[in-house]
Amino acid sequence: MPQTEYCHNLGPEQLSSPELVTLSPERLYKDNQSYPAYNARGEWDDLHDKGELDLIWGCADARLILPANAFYLRSIAAAGTREPFIPLLQFCRGVTVVAHYDGETALPGVRPNGCGGQDGKAHLEKNGNYDPHVHKGDITEFVHNLVTHEDPVLNAVVTASQIARYTDTPTTALAQDHLTGKNKVLAVYSDRGRSVNSCIPIEQLIKAMTQNNYDPQAVYAEGVPALDTGSIPEYIAELLERKERVLRGINSAIPNLPSYQKIQNPHTLLISTDPRPAKVKYPNTFGFPNQVFALRGPRMYHQDRGFQINEPAIAEITQQAQYAVTHALEHAQQPGSSFSTLRNIFVETRHSDSSEAIIHSLLSKPWMQDFLALPHAQILSGIIDQGILQDCQKITV
Repeated sequence: MPQTEYCHNLGPEQLSSPELVTLSPERLYKDNQSYPAYNARGEWDDLHDKGELDLIWGCADARLILPANAFYLRSIAAAGTREPFIPLLQFCRGVTVVAHYDGETALPGVRPNGCGGQDGKAHLEKNGNYDPHVHKGDITEFVHNLVTHEDPVLNAVVTASQIARYTDTPTTALAQDHLTGKNKVLAVYSDRGRSVNSCIPIEQLIKAMTQNNYDPQAVYAEGVPALDTGSIPEYIAELLERKERVLRGINSAIPNLPSYQKIQNPHTLLISTDPRPAKVKYPNTFGFPNQVFALRGPRMYHQDRGFQINEPAIAEITQQAQYAVTHALEHAQQPGSSFSTLRNIFVETRHSDSSEAIIHSLLSKPWMQDFLALPHAQILSGIIDQGILQDCQKITV
């Protein structure tokens, strides 16, 4: 099994109960320059050069279990402005949109819970308490405007259909039970979205796409649906096998995986413009699930300034960061609660001015100031180039 798939250097005793982890520039440097990281980057770069990387467009949730050899685009509920990322599609062999849910809530006839973005969307749809003036610039605005659908399964299928229009490669919608890491293929689009093989009844899919409405009893008549394995393209079957290899390795290190995964409790919020998974660059720090809540920002090329991140993208990242940080504040004194161990915010971009712009936006928010008042809470700023950490500093506020 490739060393990129999961980290061998942490024992299950270190993962049995979440605890505070304080990162440092020295630790990140050492990890990034370690032999496992060197191998992981080499494997990733080799597949990139061959055009054999997949692109995974997935939720930022720390519990997702994904293969390392892929482009990662992570955001809350896999939502956000997509246009800046479209150029990446030409470099991948296929796109997979990954939703997730709590398998214990996956009952026949019922929408499964477990994704904070989707659950937040459902709350807004039910209560109608969105106020564009009150919620301007915050996470509620992001969820209201950019999360497509409240249902995790339908949201993945609709999102895949939208992305498929931009690429000639297959686009797949996948749902993962984040307790067990098991995956279900929901739909496969081809021919730029004009051809689809889906397990969702077509009338329900049309309702979801045109009216934001559907019948959960029809969609989940027998629980979370899935395509028959015989109708899944070969490359998707190979991707699922890679996921299974990852899962077997994790299960060997974490025997009671569902218990470990029940609560999302990462020690780090990572904001990055680099497309490589965190576990490729820092395998000893982020090699297992439930360690990092990852947000990917787009980098745009400017002739006079090189790769930069623009203000709208920074605004979306800041909105999403609020979700993780406010949960950390709410649960800081409640061990075992969601985000109760979050104390590190690590921002890494290609250029220092991009990192500075993101950090400046975060520091302008009162909730960030409250977060930094927590014991051991900190922001780290890094410069990353081709997956190699060039510089890293702790920000002094």
